[in-house]
Amino acid sequence: MKPLNLGLCTLLAAASGLSAQIFADFSTSLGNFTVELDHLTAPRTVARFLQHAEGTAAWIDDSTGQLKTGPFYDGLLFHRAVNRSGFKVIQSGSRTATGRRSIGFVLPDDELARDHETYVISMANRGPNTNSSEFFVVGNEAARGLDVPARHIVFGRVPTSDTDGRDTVDAIVASVPSGSDAAPDPPVTLNSVAIRRENGVDFDPDAQGVPVLAPHPFSVRFDGSEFDLLAEQQPRSVLRIGHGDDLQSWTTVERFLDATASSAPFFRVTDLGEGKSTHFFRTFLTTYPSDGVYPDDLENRTLTVNDPAIGTFVIEIGPDGRTGDWSFADPAQDGEVPDSLNTPDPYGSDAAFIVNGFTVQGISFPFIRFRLGTDSATPTKVSGRASGRLARFNFDLFAPNPVFQVLPVNGTFTMTR
Repeated sequence: MKPLNLGLCTLLAAASGLSAQIFADFSTSLGNFTVELDHLTAPRTVARFLQHAEGTAAWIDDSTGQLKTGPFYDGLLFHRAVNRSGFKVIQSGSRTATGRRSIGFVLPDDELARDHETYVISMANRGPNTNSSEFFVVGNEAARGLDVPARHIVFGRVPTSDTDGRDTVDAIVASVPSGSDAAPDPPVTLNSVAIRRENGVDFDPDAQGVPVLAPHPFSVRFDGSEFDLLAEQQPRSVLRIGHGDDLQSWTTVERFLDATASSAPFFRVTDLGEGKSTHFFRTFLTTYPSDGVYPDDLENRTLTVNDPAIGTFVIEIGPDGRTGDWSFADPAQDGEVPDSLNTPDPYGSDAAFIVNGFTVQGISFPFIRFRLGTDSATPTKVSGRASGRLARFNFDLFAPNPVFQVLPVNGTFTMTR
């Protein structure tokens, strides 16, 4: 038998009108369903999903501090199902079944081009440019509430031909009572995700500009009372250092260096394991492609966030990178920022500010928190989307616990220096 000519097969597929397709076959404890992945509209999202499903990308297991490879989704739970009128979804992709832990990277948003119609698959996130491994599938009612503002990347759909698969999705939705948002009980397991490529599809996940996570060399110096750890780090990367007194419990510290950082600086972490004769370390480096342009500090920067429903908020941070001043346009008010917290990555940051005295809609909110996701950048200006919340604790002397009040924020931002 002559060897198969793959190039000829590709040409024949094109000539016959067959489209190049990638399918993901989901096997669950309540049945199976198939998703046709949209690698043309959401190439980076599909690339990372394929890498996770096929076990070709590394990820961090926060519970052990280990770097792992292998099929990521096999054996996970559908840790959330929402069974409400106008909002029916099932969610999976979290190793802890909580959706709260990082696995070592963030992925920027592909084009927000598709609505949340019935039976689409989309990325779960905590704001702009924070995609990772979690996903959700919409059930038999379109989830229109996810489209305004658009904030989740749709990257495929259960085909209309897969009626049994759509029934499986609806069965997982129905595993929680009507009107509820909860974990299925009894649990529903995602047994496996198998990938099929058909009709000569030409799509290389490794060529789509996804972050790369790998072990990183380091050296340790111990002077008899404390440890110094030295690790070389390149620009546009996040260095994560896990450390602990045993191999069971790990504390993680990290540092992000932006694209303008000096090349190959050394990062010294001190005061780790003070007074200990034995201490363990693990280091990992996540390197990002050239479009990761968010700055790694807030020093002498002015952040302007505009929410059409609330107004325009301006925060000016001084040379210490933490304190400064804030102002609000309508109603006019201003004050000091006594402290802030900024956790940046190449595609944005999680930033929180204390804004004592700020009042909107008749309520005082002393805290404001944003996820800032970069869409464009120049050497002096970064702009993009902002989501977050204004927050306060409302202490009721007659209640056993304080009430946490929040006001959502959704808009755009610019940051200048």
